[in-house]
Amino acid sequence: MGKYKKKTKIVKLKENKQYKFIPKTDTYGCAEFQVCFKVVRGKLKKVFISPRQQPDTNVKWYEYELNYKPIDWSIGCALIDHELEYPRIWLMGHCKEHNCITMSIYPPKYTNSFSISCTSNFQIRFDKV
Repeated sequence: MGKYKKKTKIVKLKENKQYKFIPKTDTYGCAEFQVCFKVVRGKLKKVFISPRQQPDTNVKWYEYELNYKPIDWSIGCALIDHELEYPRIWLMGHCKEHNCITMSIYPPKYTNSFSISCTSNFQIRFDKV
């Protein structure tokens, strides 16, 4: 059973770099992401983004470590040529793996990539490449 185990990796996120995903397949359905926010003493320290319902992905999760205290955080969409639709958060809870708050997110229609930006706010932005 061990030899069939899929090798997975942890990817460090870089700011403003587009990370592609498959928006929808017949087998897996609509793409989904699990986003975990690691908070230490009231400050956002790490963000983990795990792709779900993706065929043949070898990424266990994407990880970003914040070196500063952001004022706010948001999850949004950067599309302007289609009707704007926001990401749908449908499940919130506790992540046992990272011991933090987690939420499951469906990305907006017509998007096939995401990126992060860090200014005074931390933002996860879905877009079409």
